[in-house]
Amino acid sequence: MFTVRVYQDDRGKEPFTNWLEHFPSKIKDRIFDRIFRVGQGNFGDHIFVAIVSFELTEAKITFSL
Repeated sequence: MFTVRVYQDDRGKEPFTNWLEHFPSKIKDRIFDRIFRVGQGNFGDHIFVAIVSFELTEAKITFSL
């Protein structure tokens, strides 16, 4: 299992949380499901950008509305 953390800047703001607020619940649910699977070790379609600290910086979520 992996720990999934939300980035906070120096002022305590969370850009991801702010970005997520603009989506309808159906889309938020899909994003949270994807993040949950990453935490379980199922990275799916992804790109590792920095292997040094094992950071997942981009994950693809494909679905239709």
